[in-house]
Amino acid sequence: MVELPPQSRISLRVDREGMTIVIPKPIGKSKGSWGLAAIAAFLTVSFIVQGLLSGNQAWTGVGLLCFIVAAWQFMALRGLGGTHDQTKLQVTGEHLVRFAGPAESPQRTDWQRSKVSELRVEKESESNRTGLRMHFKDQQAPAWVVMDGDSQELDWVAQQIRKRWGMEGAS
Repeated sequence: MVELPPQSRISLRVDREGMTIVIPKPIGKSKGSWGLAAIAAFLTVSFIVQGLLSGNQAWTGVGLLCFIVAAWQFMALRGLGGTHDQTKLQVTGEHLVRFAGPAESPQRTDWQRSKVSELRVEKESESNRTGLRMHFKDQQAPAWVVMDGDSQELDWVAQQIRKRWGMEGAS
């Protein structure tokens, strides 16, 4: 049986209709930089204080430009209003529904159990990212269910879905 790593942030809830697996966006996978945000914030304070003490508005203007860079990095890292991207999988006996993206406006994708032949953890050839991929019986192109995950966590997610669907190899 595949176990979740101790530091995993994945959650599982089982009810009468099925189960829900919530997979938060991996830490460190954002398009921002904590280092750049910290440097820009430090420079913001330094330049604005220098401008106030010297009476030179040019320093304050540069400080405001640094503030814009810092704000941009914090928004890239944390999202607007602190929203976090996540993937939520709702698994019933006959469907897998994926809600991906911010909680306010997630993108929904629905797959039928009867069309799925297998679930595998694979590496994407172009970017070398690891993800959970669904393969279909009718020669339809495989679909990525979850991308950028820890392979042990993705193995666990695949095992939970296989178990719910009664697929062979659910170990």
